[in-house]
Amino acid sequence: MALDRRTRRRLAATVTVVLAAFAAPQIAAAETVPLPSGALTGSAQYDMIYGNTCQSAGNCTAVGYFEDAAGNDQGLIETQTAYNWAAQEVNLASLPGVWSSPDAGLYDVSCSSVGGCVAVGGYLDASDHSQGLIDTETNGTWTASRLPLSGLPNTAADPEVDVASISCPSATACVAVGHYYDSAGNQQPLMATDNAGTWTVQKANLSSFSTYSNPWGSLVQVSCASAGNCVAVGSFRDSADNDEGLIETETNGSWSTSRPNFSHLPNASSAPGDEINSVSCASAGNCDAVGFYLDNSAGGGSDQGMLLQQTGGSWMPAAEAQLPANADTTVSAQSAGLSAISCPATGDCSAVGTYDATTASNAEAFAVTETGGSWSGGVELNLPQDAATNPDGYPSSISCSAPGTCVAAGSYANTSGNYDALVAQLSAGQWTTAGVAQPTSSTGALYPITYAGVSCTSGGYCAVGGGTLSWASPTDELAFLLDPSGAVGSPTAVVSGTNAHVTWTAPADTGGLALTGYTVKATDLTDAARGGQTGAISASGGADVSGLSPGDTYTFTVTPLTLLGSGQQATTASVSVPASIQQISASLAGLLAPRGAASRLKKLAKARAYTFTYKPLESGRVSVGWYETTGRGKHKRKHLFASGSAATKGTGAVKVKVKLTAFGRAAVRAGHRLHLSATVTFVSGTVKVTRTHTFTLH
Repeated sequence: MALDRRTRRRLAATVTVVLAAFAAPQIAAAETVPLPSGALTGSAQYDMIYGNTCQSAGNCTAVGYFEDAAGNDQGLIETQTAYNWAAQEVNLASLPGVWSSPDAGLYDVSCSSVGGCVAVGGYLDASDHSQGLIDTETNGTWTASRLPLSGLPNTAADPEVDVASISCPSATACVAVGHYYDSAGNQQPLMATDNAGTWTVQKANLSSFSTYSNPWGSLVQVSCASAGNCVAVGSFRDSADNDEGLIETETNGSWSTSRPNFSHLPNASSAPGDEINSVSCASAGNCDAVGFYLDNSAGGGSDQGMLLQQTGGSWMPAAEAQLPANADTTVSAQSAGLSAISCPATGDCSAVGTYDATTASNAEAFAVTETGGSWSGGVELNLPQDAATNPDGYPSSISCSAPGTCVAAGSYANTSGNYDALVAQLSAGQWTTAGVAQPTSSTGALYPITYAGVSCTSGGYCAVGGGTLSWASPTDELAFLLDPSGAVGSPTAVVSGTNAHVTWTAPADTGGLALTGYTVKATDLTDAARGGQTGAISASGGADVSGLSPGDTYTFTVTPLTLLGSGQQATTASVSVPASIQQISASLAGLLAPRGAASRLKKLAKARAYTFTYKPLESGRVSVGWYETTGRGKHKRKHLFASGSAATKGTGAVKVKVKLTAFGRAAVRAGHRLHLSATVTFVSGTVKVTRTHTFTLH
């Protein structure tokens, strides 16, 4: 969702980096975003990411625009497949007519599955008129189409369509929102509904409101809990030329229009000046939205954060967001507001925004959290260590994978006066932040980070897309993409006793963020019930895992961590833990006496050998010796009756063939009942285990 500039002026924020497990640098360097062939690069480059969504770990889609070498804006699609990003240009060839300079771009995207997405934006048609652009992905192939306007009354010759947001609750149902211009030149909010590939468009009904001659109506975001149950939010201009929040609620396919109820807001101005910036629906009829409103304080009023809650299909009176304790209440224009909200469950949401702190009225970032339907007080987000005294922070988006587990994204000003991308993570009740340096100086830029949008899967894999605007000479816009880290290099494990020391090299690709640590997981391949130990998180490229089971074989998986979640995993080769003396001794029991028909004297006399099958616990050598003792006293003699040995490699079964000696062959031919003793030995390195046993051959 792209926010208008008036909203952005009122919403600024900042955050801090608290790196878990080791002291990694707080500021990482941005990575290069892949662009289609023919894109303009270098000086005066223009490209931007506006919307993104992640379907599963390593599979995300981001959209925006880029400028080609001819100076034309083109739609941009960035697809991440198996953790790798690739870019492509929106194919406008299927559209009914395109201007020689199409000025095309995509502003939002929603995916019902990997390879099944719909993106929305706009382009210039052959008459140089702005039209809505729909780009639909089916099984990985994108097809562009024009948004039909036949359902809109009195459309202007140049409708100047702007489709800002889309939500697709299923593969056959989507809702997109934005605005268009009617024949009188008035900006009207619109809703577009997709039903199995057929789009219908309608105007929001503002007839129950007293509107300005030009209502300047627009819807900026939509969220759908299910097909036919959506909420879209935005604003319109009332008859007194004041901004007012606009809510479009779809229930079972029918839309109704409303605006916030201010009856519970303290000291609300009669000229409300409110706008709704973001909405999130956890279930049908249960949504939350945020924005700001103007109070009636001295000096023309102050902007305050506004919370809206829909419960059971009904919208409750608006509530004011409680600011952090250090909020400046003395200023005549507080300029607080909430920019984004995410609700992973009904009654459980998190929202971010900005406020003025008492210290020189600096613009600081804050967050509020709803638990069980009740909102907490505001919490300041501490910024990275290089943040400026007045950081002008702006958290523009948030995505929660579960209640209390969220990632927000935005921007802040550093001590050099440049603007860096900002990532903030909420986990276990604490916010941790990190900055990402941008590749272009943006000193003096009025709106340096035009947008930074984040999307997280239910498993906690997140990606951020956005762009940096520089008004330096030459001016440029540079897109950025941030995601979890790539895999570590060369993971190996060395076992000593029941401990393992796991080593690796740092990832070559960190996804654009500084690492916060690693997890090391041991998987027991011999007995899954004994596997799953998690070892220490380490900065040194090594971790020790203890408590392994003797005799079992393990692999160790190393996963790098950033504030955007777990990166790609890398697994060591399998290694075996030395078996204990008791385990090896127990494993030799089956070699202490022959059994079955093959152990009968007649069979032995003919075969001259007996073969055991041995399942070892580790590599080494096993040997078997049979002995017969004759005589007594000083005439007692121990004769080798049979022997055999075999090398073991790991835990694979081996055959141990025990061959009769000449003495044994003679004894078998002559004997009717032989009493023997067996000695079985296993040797592995410095470990030697021996067992003895007596048995009788018949």
